[in-house]
Amino acid sequence: MRRTVLLTLLLAVVATASYADWSEAEEIKEVTRRVEYIYQHVGKMTEAEMDKRFCTKQYLKLNKRFQKKCRKQGEVIRDYDHWLMGQEYDKDFRITIDSVSIPGELKFAIVKLTVHNFEDQRVTLQVLYERGNWFINDFTRHQDNIEPGGYEDTEIDIMFNYVEGIQMEPEDVKRDEP
Repeated sequence: MRRTVLLTLLLAVVATASYADWSEAEEIKEVTRRVEYIYQHVGKMTEAEMDKRFCTKQYLKLNKRFQKKCRKQGEVIRDYDHWLMGQEYDKDFRITIDSVSIPGELKFAIVKLTVHNFEDQRVTLQVLYERGNWFINDFTRHQDNIEPGGYEDTEIDIMFNYVEGIQMEPEDVKRDEP
């Protein structure tokens, strides 16, 4: 009897572990498909249209405050399209997903990808599951893509610091010409 109970418990643990592995693997496939789908729209939609359709509510709310303050101050803080990781669209634009990980819970993923838009750039996306699908919550351009003396803050960090009035370095802020 004791042996049967132990065997049953062992089988339950193995079955649960197998299900957890399968579930995470399926979630990784789903995140990969979603990011590939999202990036198929780059160049066909504006940055604002892409944001509205494919970013989280949190990102959209902060971006709205950020854009409002930029207009009011007459400043340009982010002078590139974060979907392109540049200012111009290359007809050979493409992405390569390098890795997808789901650290802990299944409603948050980290996607590392290479964006090819005239040149390769390493980017990390934070992707959240909300409203019944996966949405981009943050973009990070990596240091090797940025000019010397640049920074590797995430989009959320840049927007939050600016909106909240946290001091940025003078070279990070560009004023519109009158």
